[in-house]
Amino acid sequence: MQTILLIDDDAFTRNFAVRSLENPETRVVTAEGGRRGVELAGEHAPSLILCDIEMPDMDGFATLESIRSNPHTRHVPFIFLTGRSEREDVRRGMDLGADDYLTKPFTVEELRTAVTARLRKHEEALGDQKRALDELCRSIADSFPHELRTPLSVIMGASQFLREGRDIEEPTRIAMLDSIETAATRLHRLAENFLLFIRLASSPCEANERGSCAHQIPEPGPLITRRARAEALLAQRGNDLVLSVADAPVCTTPGELSKIVEELLRNAVQFSKPDTPIHVFGAPTEAGYRLTIADRGRGMHPGDIARVGAFRQFQRGLYEQQGVGLGLTLITRLAERHHGRITIESTPGVGTTVHVDLRPGDRVGAEC
Repeated sequence: MQTILLIDDDAFTRNFAVRSLENPETRVVTAEGGRRGVELAGEHAPSLILCDIEMPDMDGFATLESIRSNPHTRHVPFIFLTGRSEREDVRRGMDLGADDYLTKPFTVEELRTAVTARLRKHEEALGDQKRALDELCRSIADSFPHELRTPLSVIMGASQFLREGRDIEEPTRIAMLDSIETAATRLHRLAENFLLFIRLASSPCEANERGSCAHQIPEPGPLITRRARAEALLAQRGNDLVLSVADAPVCTTPGELSKIVEELLRNAVQFSKPDTPIHVFGAPTEAGYRLTIADRGRGMHPGDIARVGAFRQFQRGLYEQQGVGLGLTLITRLAERHHGRITIESTPGVGTTVHVDLRPGDRVGAEC
């Protein structure tokens, strides 16, 4: 049985809603004011909340803010009931997180239609989330075991050989130590990216109380250049790197910008062939700062771009490749953390260009 919570100081409206909505599958719980409504929302975990705006003890806006601040009721569909239909009231309610508005007086049919439509949209959203979670679990199950077992096998096998071997020539010993270090580095990177993904998922945005840029890099050019060269040299692609990076204040942290460049370069060298150029551009724009990295590699299909997500690797069945597909998701979340965005342009067999647009460091932005 689903529960609908009605918060209204008007007894007629409460009785009207109960008679209109209550049935064997729906229970209607009522509250005479905002404070009691917030309490009942926490107690009953309603499927939907209907709330008046003008109430004496706590108005509808304050009630909505309180409900949205509680993690247990944050995502409950919320419909305002009001005798006022001024544009500023509607806008304020929507900005605070209201899902819909119903202006008094309303008919039984209007009330039922609004409630049914909002519940249906909420169920559809929950279904989308479940499908995304199921897909994420499948992707983890497909890629994680391989990414863990492969370097662990190298480390365990080489360590055991070195421990048991009596007459190992120096070049062989050094090669085995190198393979252990490479495998350990791969595991370390996997662990760091996974932990970063969890941190970003639980705290996606970074903004101070005034909504201004909490962290800035006055001159990002040297950091971008240094990180790009390090990744290219690590992949023995230093000669393929083409750099054109300008300076302008950018809103992010050195560690986060370094991670963005690292993951973009790693993708570029992994999915393009040696002796093909990898372009790295950085320049201020009207909206902020744009970092662009382009390769002439395998490319992506439009459907793959639309489904960029955590732990997703495209065409893994056709190509042997390392990683669990976290790179583009980390880049996206790091950009969004400071109110930026990522754009991917790609053509199969031609190459991929990734634009990362970041806020300028000297401009006040909207709060997260």
